[in-house]
Order: sequence, then C-alpha cells, then structure tokens
Amino acid sequence: MSVHRSPPAWGSQEYFSGKLESSSPADPFFDYSSNALQRRRIALATSFVASHVRAGGELLDVGCATGELTAALAGAVRPSGVTAVDFVPELLEVARRRHPGIAFEHAALPEIRHATGSFDAITCAEVLYYLVPADRAEFLAECLRVLRPGGVMVVTANSSGGSYLDRRAAGHDFAGAGFEVTATRDCYLGIASRAHRAMRAIERRGAGRIPAFVGWHRAAVRSRSIVRLCEVVGRAFPPMGRSHSLWALRAHTGGGAP
Repeated sequence: MSVHRSPPAWGSQEYFSGKLESSSPADPFFDYSSNALQRRRIALATSFVASHVRAGGELLDVGCATGELTAALAGAVRPSGVTAVDFVPELLEVARRRHPGIAFEHAALPEIRHATGSFDAITCAEVLYYLVPADRAEFLAECLRVLRPGGVMVVTANSSGGSYLDRRAAGHDFAGAGFEVTATRDCYLGIASRAHRAMRAIERRGAGRIPAFVGWHRAAVRSRSIVRLCEVVGRAFPPMGRSHSLWALRAHTGGGAP
C-alpha cells in the first residue's frame, strides 16, 4: 500500500532539494542553461548590482543556490573576494562543482557567521520572502553588523505580494533595520512568470500530455525572445507585468552596527 506524503513546506530545505532533483528541460527550476526566464532575472540583478557596488571589495552573496548569480556578480563587480552562503547542502554541492573559484559555505539564516565589518557589499536575491518577520528583522540586523562603513547591500525579490514580498512592507523593514534605500528598480517579468506558473498548474491537472501544450510550456521557459516579449508587454501594463524589485541600501549608522 502506498503511503501519501504531504509536499514539503514552501521554502524549506526539502522543497529546494526536491526542486533540484526534479529540475528538467520541462521544468528547469535550477537548470539555468535551459531557463531563459531565470537567465534574464540574473542579468537584471547583475546589472543593478554592478551600478551600485564598487569593484575590489569583499562580497557576500546570501542565498546563492547553485551559484549562477554569484558567478555573474563576481565577473561584473570584480571583488577582491567572494563568499556565498546557502542552507541547502545539495545546492552547495552543485555550486562548488560549477564554480570552483568561489567560497561556498553552509549557513542557516538569520545568523551570519562572520565577524563584524567583514564585507564591503552584500547581495541577497530571492530570500527575504522565505523568512518570517522576526527572522527577517534579525537577518537584516546581521547584514548591518557584517557590513563595513560605507558598505552597500543590494536586495532583489519577487515583490508581487501574496506569498512574496510587498514593496511597501519591504521599505518599512529596511528602515526599521537601520538601512536607507538609495536606489530602486522594478522588473517586469510578471507576465512570463505568471504564464509559466499557470501552465505548470494546468500540466499538473493532466494537460501536460498534450504535445502543443508541452511545446509552448518549454518554449516560454527556454526562449529568450518570448521572455523579452513578455517583459516588453509587462512594462506596458505594470499592474500585471511588475514582478521583481531591486533595492540598493546603505546603513544609516555607516555599517558595523553591534
């Protein structure tokens, strides 16, 4: 007799481990070479970070997953050193194989196990909405502590609300932790990501066996042209198209807060 198992909690270690195990051309959650939507998100984040982080400092990337964004940031910012952390051992194993020149460490937020004033810049992509409010506040305080005076923190997150981050609430969290928002940018991949989620939901109901549906599903994820078209349309219709937000933060206290 088969035993029914509940799906892992959203954002848990088991959730991400399962996503890595099941990543495939049809659902390339961590198969970035096949996922044009993820590649575009990485390109937008990298461009924003490079505009606000000085070259040559020590960089900490929080929530690095398999290291694709970390590697892109290292190439764009040219830091003197890069440390990347994540809480899923399986993801870190992949990251170390793909990017052997970067120091990948296991860490469970909200704690950051580094000395006060260790980093000139911190990047944090698609992490904050997985943390409950108390852990989020503690994590931001930890980021403030490990930043050097004049350091910059760049946060990117799906800001469409619901299970994700609310832009207004995020600004309140940053200010409450002692950060000043110095720059923001919105991204418009919402139509592409919503279409992807809708197609996956239909697929789970049995439509995935229809060849035309499978073809569109894969094309929408794999095709750079389709993703960019969705981005253009999304920018024209912000309520539907806005997906991710990016924030550049500086510490009111100059970093290194106790």
